Amino acid sequence: MKEARNTRSRWREVLHNPQFQDQMSQLRSHSYSDGTNSCSSGIFTLAQVVDQLKQQKQEQSLHSNIKSFVSVNADFLVRSHSVIKSKRKHIRGTQLMDEDMRVHVYKRAVEALVYPASDPDAHRFEKWTAHKPTNCSECNSLLWGLSKQGVKCTSCGKICHERCATIASQECFQIHDQHSSSLDLYLAAISEKMHRTVINNTIMFKTLRDAFFVVSEDDNDIIIEEIRRKILNLAQTFSAVVKVKVIAAQGLNATKDKRVYVSVAVGQSRKRTKTFKGDGIPYWNEEFSFECYNYHEPIQIRVWNERDTAFAMVKHKLTKEPDVFLGEKVIEVRRVGAPRDVWYKLERRTTDSQVSGSINVNLSAIVENDITIAPFHDQYMRLHEQMFVHMHLTQSSPLLPISPEPNKEDEGENYKLKFLPQVAQEIIDEFALRYAVEPIFRMMVHYQLLVKYHHSLNSALLVMENLLRNLRYQMFTLVAADNAVRAVGATRLMEEYFDSSNFGRDNFARLLDKLLSSLRLDLQQYRELYPANDQMKLQDLVETCQLMGSVLEFQQQAMGILTTGKLSDMIVESMKECLKSTFELIISNCVPSGFSGQGHPGLVKSETPFQFFNQLMEQIQAAVNDDRTIYAPLISRFCSQNFGDTSSLEMWNMFCSTIENLFDEPTNIEIFPPNANIHLLYSIKRFYKFLLEDVPGCEKVVPVYHHWFIPCVRHWLKEYQHSALLFVDNAWDDDKNNDKFARHQNQPYSNSVYQMFFFLNKGYELLHSLHTPDGVPMDEDAKHVHFHDFSDVICSVVGHYVDKVSEHLPDSVGELEQVCTWIRIEGCQWRQVL
Repeated sequence: MKEARNTRSRWREVLHNPQFQDQMSQLRSHSYSDGTNSCSSGIFTLAQVVDQLKQQKQEQSLHSNIKSFVSVNADFLVRSHSVIKSKRKHIRGTQLMDEDMRVHVYKRAVEALVYPASDPDAHRFEKWTAHKPTNCSECNSLLWGLSKQGVKCTSCGKICHERCATIASQECFQIHDQHSSSLDLYLAAISEKMHRTVINNTIMFKTLRDAFFVVSEDDNDIIIEEIRRKILNLAQTFSAVVKVKVIAAQGLNATKDKRVYVSVAVGQSRKRTKTFKGDGIPYWNEEFSFECYNYHEPIQIRVWNERDTAFAMVKHKLTKEPDVFLGEKVIEVRRVGAPRDVWYKLERRTTDSQVSGSINVNLSAIVENDITIAPFHDQYMRLHEQMFVHMHLTQSSPLLPISPEPNKEDEGENYKLKFLPQVAQEIIDEFALRYAVEPIFRMMVHYQLLVKYHHSLNSALLVMENLLRNLRYQMFTLVAADNAVRAVGATRLMEEYFDSSNFGRDNFARLLDKLLSSLRLDLQQYRELYPANDQMKLQDLVETCQLMGSVLEFQQQAMGILTTGKLSDMIVESMKECLKSTFELIISNCVPSGFSGQGHPGLVKSETPFQFFNQLMEQIQAAVNDDRTIYAPLISRFCSQNFGDTSSLEMWNMFCSTIENLFDEPTNIEIFPPNANIHLLYSIKRFYKFLLEDVPGCEKVVPVYHHWFIPCVRHWLKEYQHSALLFVDNAWDDDKNNDKFARHQNQPYSNSVYQMFFFLNKGYELLHSLHTPDGVPMDEDAKHVHFHDFSDVICSVVGHYVDKVSEHLPDSVGELEQVCTWIRIEGCQWRQVL
């Protein structure tokens, strides 16, 4: 009867549908026009209506097929537009998902602020006498004694040992009777607490809203009110399915007879994994599901080492705890969100427990009338980044300084570190406290943000270095506690701890590699990023080198990563790249304006010969002088070699590449006068002395620049020889015109003879000065070539003079022979000297 009633109602809806009535009117008009109406009153039976609808559908299908066949080309033409449109929709969809994530994180942060976990309701424990066998709610062992065996909370009824009361859950949440008047009082207390929090923390809510910028002020008040009602509903009628997947554990204090299993308890429901036997890392990969009706119900995850002995069975009968306790992790259901593999460090149950290691679990809670689109650790990363960007980039607040020496009073899980300004810090603290985000994970997230935005922040390098020191100290503190139990070495425990980090060992290793690459890129631009005339920027250079050293040390000591290079080599090799870019910049600055791009820029004719090379050497000397006097002293404590010497060598080698083959082409020699070529050689000699005179290892290296100028010197000697012959002719004509051939006691020879050898002596002095050591080793091969060519010039000039004497003074045979003999003797001596 019910199904028939539903069918009639559906047909009634169809018959009264306006679209159906329009189709009926069309059918009537179509039937009247065809003369096929079998009913004069115009009333159709159901079968006739169905037949007419089928026929009309077939006609529409045929029409649509013809239409699609005709429009094939049109579809082909607009296909590209459709693809672009779909891509745009995909992009908008991605942005929408990102916006959904932001709104979701914002609401979770508001929820953490509305009902803060930093202001818990403490238990009110009083001594209590058990009248029947009762177990402790913390350690699950029996309460022994005849009277006052333990303590009981007067508010929620929690029962435990007196020694376990100090480590019990801080908040009093467990409502054992949800139908009693205590529930109403409890909800009223929660409502009052939330109302008081919202009123007293208006600045905090405003800062959060400004950071996310997702809602207006009026909408924000509506969201806060919705969250207050949500918290009250969850505290009153909470229903969730909690899934716990136990994956693995490591670093456990179980070395002999390892028979490890994990027990999971949510409320009164308890389950356990299979027993892992043997050596190696315990691995289970078992999933359990629990129903939970308390918003603050704790999830107890405990690790045990099973003892399969008769004594254990007897102990189990008496205490219900036959196995060795290896550690536990207790987390409330309200702190569990979307599924995520999480590592938790195992905690002690009592002060006498010997606990070490971590456990890997995947926790998730499907809460009725609540949605969680991401794990809380991922949400914390997004919240931390939003607050970081808002405070330091939007509002330009300075970074909080971090002390290089950690505060030793706060250690372990109680370690506290200020990342952001006060209000923003309180926001992320509340979120982390409510959703169980551990301090190590928070430090790594903050470090990731510093690496990401450090180019836009002042003093970021020093903060990163000090934060890395604090992180290393915190990890060594946690490792030291485990090492006291296991005694396997800090290095091994540190590697295990990183492997069990929720941030991820590989992720943090990639983060440090990214930071090192970024710092090396900064050093490759040290002249631009750290100008020599800016003391604050130069201090950033020192902090960059310090941070590189801290990162390398952290990788080696904390992560067990063996780096391929030393700090000194990394710094020098990075700064060498800057020398290359500096040289290229100097080249571009020195290229003459008239250079067409063909040939060599040093051969462009200008008012000053070789103006390109003169400017090039001048600017290189200025750059090297900065490296020697400013940059090298700053990085000297990080480098085993003098960077000033490295800069000199690199600049000289790059300078050599621009000129060493310049004069191999004969046409290049004749572009400028021979004297300009010799003057360039002198300039290069002084340039070489400035760069490499004091560089260790270069005092015995023979410079090669003389070989570059051998063609130039030969070209100059040809010009010199021509000038010498003209000079001798002029001196001879002067003696002849003034009758100065007469000899007397003070001047045995004529003036032309003295002037000839004076001119030759000047050429000798010039060549000799080219090869004067001046602290630089001489190139004996080039010197031999130059003086050998000069000896030929002397022979030519002296022979030319002898020919003139023989031609113009034929009568003075005796004197002529004496003079020619002296000239030949002097010429031979010169040749012998050369």
